[in-house]
Amino acid sequence: MRLQTLFLFLLVGSLSILILVEFLLKKNKFFKINILEFLIAFLLVVSGIVIVNLKDTTGFPNYVKNDHSLINQEHEFEVSIIQPIKINKKKVSVIGALISCKKENAKKIIVGNILIHLAYDTSSAKLLPGDVIQFSSKLIELLGTGNPHEFDYAKYLKNKQIEYHSYVNSQWTIINHFNTLSRFSTITKNKCLNIFKNYGLKSDELAIASALTFGYKDELSNSIKGIFSKTGAMHVLAVSGLHVGIIYLIISSLFKLIKLSYNLSWIKEIIILLLIWVYAIITGLSPSVLRAATMMSFLVFANIFNKNSSIYNTLGLSAFFMLIIDPFLIIDVGFQLSFLAVIGIVYIYPIIFNLFTIKNYFLIKLWTILCVSVAAQIATFPLSIFYFHQFPNLFLISNMVVIPLVFILLVLGLSTLILSFNISLSSLIVKFYSFLLSLLIEILSYLESIPFSVSKGLFISSYETLLLYTVIFLFFLFVEFKTLLIIRLLLTFFSILISIDLIEDYFFLRQKKITIYNISNHIAIDFINGKNHYFLADQALINNPAKIKFHIENNWHFNDLNSPEIISLKNYISKTIRWENLTIAFVDSNWRDTNDVNIAIIINTPKLADGLFNNSSVKIIQNGRSFINKLKINNKLIKNNPTIYDVFKRGSYIYELQ
Repeated sequence: MRLQTLFLFLLVGSLSILILVEFLLKKNKFFKINILEFLIAFLLVVSGIVIVNLKDTTGFPNYVKNDHSLINQEHEFEVSIIQPIKINKKKVSVIGALISCKKENAKKIIVGNILIHLAYDTSSAKLLPGDVIQFSSKLIELLGTGNPHEFDYAKYLKNKQIEYHSYVNSQWTIINHFNTLSRFSTITKNKCLNIFKNYGLKSDELAIASALTFGYKDELSNSIKGIFSKTGAMHVLAVSGLHVGIIYLIISSLFKLIKLSYNLSWIKEIIILLLIWVYAIITGLSPSVLRAATMMSFLVFANIFNKNSSIYNTLGLSAFFMLIIDPFLIIDVGFQLSFLAVIGIVYIYPIIFNLFTIKNYFLIKLWTILCVSVAAQIATFPLSIFYFHQFPNLFLISNMVVIPLVFILLVLGLSTLILSFNISLSSLIVKFYSFLLSLLIEILSYLESIPFSVSKGLFISSYETLLLYTVIFLFFLFVEFKTLLIIRLLLTFFSILISIDLIEDYFFLRQKKITIYNISNHIAIDFINGKNHYFLADQALINNPAKIKFHIENNWHFNDLNSPEIISLKNYISKTIRWENLTIAFVDSNWRDTNDVNIAIIINTPKLADGLFNNSSVKIIQNGRSFINKLKINNKLIKNNPTIYDVFKRGSYIYELQ
């Protein structure tokens, strides 16, 4: 709290100096401008630090992590639901804010967000934000698998200040509820989704309609997500600036039917703005829709007061406004991609559009869609590759089809909801709506089936991402200004980028290592030599390509490996193998060898444990979650033994060969 007080003092002090400079340096414009710019920049940095400290509950004295007795021990907790539930198969997951804990017959006030897992039933499916539930359970720390380049869900949640999760049985009760904006949003959204269901939309059509209209993606199947993602159309399933822009266009077109005097035109703007914010609230105020609604608000107010505002100032102001509310949005992928897409459209789109002069009305509209798609893709593809490691090669074709269809689908979807009181008319609209949704799925499925429709396994580092953005920025600066200095800088940074890639390829060709993965209930090992590798795993894992893709495939792509030669573990249990002058043993209960080995992978407790643990230089305790209680390895042998490496507790093990 002392640190918070210090930064708060700096914030107030900087603001006071800013006001003094404004009054004392009225005549000296040069010093006034320079000092003011410095103070404003400093003020923004300090205010950001203050806001982060105020919002960061992990620094509070009563943060749950500060009381170790609350972790891994059963207690009675009171938790407030703060986000809509997510239904996944037979489980309901929801984020909750801790309120209190019953400890030694006394209630202790605690803070911190946790992830709660509930069994799916009629009660859990009806939970809403604002509900306060009471349950007895354990708080378990979220841990990642530690596998190289696997998506770290635990780290993702920790960035959202969620460090613990809890599995709750059926013994929980709602003890209170609070009326919040999120609760209103969820109730309204659920009612709208029920209208879609009642009019006959189901399966993939219902899931896509829900995502297109409200950004509700829980019911989207993996196959549908894959189709949209691989064709570069995933952005339409997240309510964003495209949707807000369409809503604005629809409402403003309707208002053209009403003639208002110039002095009363501001009423129209305010009503449009209110309706946009109602839509934004119903969709759940995701970062992309919040950015679009905020920007639209600033633009509308500028229009009302007849002020010419810079789009870049509006964009920066909307980002600042959002970060005041939630400073942790800065690390949200949706927030980053949303703002980059708008920057790309604002800056790059005019440059591309003006490359050709087109007079035909329909060709102009088609060229506009193409230019907007290319501009947004140029601005976002480095970050998309950094996070998602793929690029949709057919994004231009898919967007030419998807964007016009989304406009029609959004109009039809909203019309269905608004006219739901008229059963015959709504049923007619839904039939056409369903036909267009089926058509959209068929077109994207066909595009996704085309060979090389998507480039997978693309990996770039954070440094390469920054360099790529620098190259893109310099390229468009050169297109606009065509100066010798810019082309020199462009070639320099491009050369650095190419050099980094060549150096990486050189090291990949020389790499030689063993990677032992941490996958629950499975054994998985890579023997890597250059770009070739042997993948040794148990048969159950070999027969589960989805699990291999999730846990391991990213590491293969990162290391630029060729397709693996797959070997079944069953042929090597209780045996040793030789690879690059190393002896690797696969030890189970039948193990009897007393010879030295370099790496011993413990599949089950060996009978000659003493000899093995005394002779091996590296022992890998290959625990799966279900093996923990089954393995009876002597704790005395493991304790204070630096050669023991428990994969389950410490993550994957990588043995680099010199």
